[in-house]
Amino acid sequence: MLGDEYLVTSIFYNWLVEPFLREIKEYIVEICREKEVHKVVDICCGTGTQCHKLACENISCYGIDLSPGMLKVATREKPENAHFISMDARNLAFRDGSFELAIISFALHEKSYQIRKSIAREMIRVVKKGGSIVIADYMVTDGEKKINWKVNMVERMAGSEHFRNFMDFCTRGGLLGLRDIFGLPTKFIKKFHSKPWGVLFLEKA
Repeated sequence: MLGDEYLVTSIFYNWLVEPFLREIKEYIVEICREKEVHKVVDICCGTGTQCHKLACENISCYGIDLSPGMLKVATREKPENAHFISMDARNLAFRDGSFELAIISFALHEKSYQIRKSIAREMIRVVKKGGSIVIADYMVTDGEKKINWKVNMVERMAGSEHFRNFMDFCTRGGLLGLRDIFGLPTKFIKKFHSKPWGVLFLEKA
């Protein structure tokens, strides 16, 4: 495996980034609670805070990520029913229909279009019929293919390839544009007041 591009980020992520995402992650917990799910997979789980929150609700959560740094943080003081595995989101080592619900938060915008499609295909595969997919990511300005300038600046600082993928994500409609990739019925879309992101809730028939 190549070097861990998220090693440095993993060190300060929970202090600098996580506080901004707390509201959206609590909302995802509410969704899982209302759906009364028992087994969830969190794709590109990062430092594992979403899995930790779900595990505290007695939901068995499997967090997968390729970053050793992120997984090291995720496994610290983890709840018993939170499981963290090094795994490529494009090729999940789970059987078809293994989960009631799959989550991916703020990861697709930094991937290339082809990788986004591969991850979507795998997420759909591992969710059982009647299950759900929850995606949290950036919303683009209504009627335009651009996003909050502050987000634009942060994403630019993440590197040229990251920013190139981010711009492609925005050009294709941002969060709402992902509906074309997943091709599943949209249950609802949650927007957060004055925030540049939202939650897309899809159902697998």
